[in-house]
Amino acid sequence: MTKITFIGAGSTMFARNLLCDIFSFPELREITVMLEDPNEQRLDMTYRLATRLVEQEGYPAKIERTTNQREALKDSDFVIVMFQIGGLEAYDIDKKIPLKYGIDQTVGDTLGPGGTFRGIRSIPVLIDICRDMEKVCPNALLLNYANPMASMMWAVNKRQKFRVSVYVTRYRQQLDRLRDTSVQVRGKTTHLRRRNGKYFFTLPYLKASTFPLPE
Repeated sequence: MTKITFIGAGSTMFARNLLCDIFSFPELREITVMLEDPNEQRLDMTYRLATRLVEQEGYPAKIERTTNQREALKDSDFVIVMFQIGGLEAYDIDKKIPLKYGIDQTVGDTLGPGGTFRGIRSIPVLIDICRDMEKVCPNALLLNYANPMASMMWAVNKRQKFRVSVYVTRYRQQLDRLRDTSVQVRGKTTHLRRRNGKYFFTLPYLKASTFPLPE
């Protein structure tokens, strides 16, 4: 049975979205989902949610949990990293310190000072996960769902030789939902359209009328 491991499963909202995405594929309903988080209370919340989902929908999936990272990773086929090191308290500091010096960040979890701070906290933890993967699931595919994505993947590729990827939940579904809708950009109307399987924003104020979005 295919085993998918969530590292940082205490992030209940992200875990819920991921489970719904995974179980939307019939081929991925008969799997083992291993939930891991050092916070037992938050882990239990996600476990109960996942168990209820599986029972309610009648999926043949098996839900397991542990606070032990290496135990969670053992024999995994896919490892999804979804932690937020330092939690909301650290994220608040990531925003406030740059703001004190005149740098107002829209989000601050990927680029700029906030993204740098988060990367400094997160990269050592991700490398530790990779070290455990080398020992207990060396052939697994690592899927990163934690920010800052670019710097974290750069760090992994510098040290490890894993198959790695990034995961953005419901990206295609969101694009489909927005297709043929319009918004105002610089006083002009812009549309999101799909053509030959590619998504485009039409930008009437530019000489190049469209640019492709990644699939």
